[in-house]
Amino acid sequence: NKANKGKVYIEELKDGSIKVHKDYNPHQLKRMKDNPLFPHKEVILCPVCVIPKPFLGSSSRGKSGQKFPFYHCNRNHKYYGVSKDEFEKQLTAFVSKLKYKDEAFFKVFEITLMNKFREKEKELGEFSVQVGTTVIELEAEKKQNIEAYTSTKNEIIRAELEKKINELHIQIENTREQRNGIEVQENDIHSFIGYVKNLMEHPVERLVKQKNLTALRGLFSIVFDELPTYQDIVNGTPKLSIPYKLSDEFRDTKSLSVSSPYLEWNTIENMVIKWNAVFNNFNLMAEA
Repeated sequence: NKANKGKVYIEELKDGSIKVHKDYNPHQLKRMKDNPLFPHKEVILCPVCVIPKPFLGSSSRGKSGQKFPFYHCNRNHKYYGVSKDEFEKQLTAFVSKLKYKDEAFFKVFEITLMNKFREKEKELGEFSVQVGTTVIELEAEKKQNIEAYTSTKNEIIRAELEKKINELHIQIENTREQRNGIEVQENDIHSFIGYVKNLMEHPVERLVKQKNLTALRGLFSIVFDELPTYQDIVNGTPKLSIPYKLSDEFRDTKSLSVSSPYLEWNTIENMVIKWNAVFNNFNLMAEA
């Protein structure tokens, strides 16, 4: 690297292979997306941007030579910056308030979801009988069209029959998919409750101290309905996801309303799938 005066940077990768960077910028690594010095710049947004955007992170050097890291942004607006220490102090203060350890809530939440699951199972069972009859009728119609296709040599008729056969095939497959349309099973719900409990009981460890920055982005996506701005964090006003909204409801009433829009089956299914994907993809329970 010295021989080429910094114009080309040779990097040895973990697998022993070599990667060559041309026109290498020595400050590039300080500005990389997954910079461990600024772990939250992708998940907490600038409050000054008209459409909130992720922060940037960099360090300035004082007269003494000491570095001062800042989260900052100046995209189409006046420079806005917060020192890393103050930023993380405010974040830790907010996240600490998310800690929730009421065993009664987790139990009631699980029972409520299981009851919703049983209702959906019953509904799908009844629907499956109806669909089974429909599929039999469609298969019979498809068979008649295939027999008609093989018995005629008229190309116009054959083309029409072929089109009808393809349409019936698609209709049969779509009907079968409807019958098998439940994506979440009983064990998925039990796992989901475990993940909610883990995150609510250890919010600082999960959301502040998390070292895997890709996992951190995943965790923020399930804790918040939309990524918060720094001002949301300071004011304590981020839009939290459904489990947190329900925990607030339970804290006030000691119950959960089964008619809540948060507890409609499609909403439950999407929520369970999303939470389970984040925890499973990053094997987060192994860190607990």
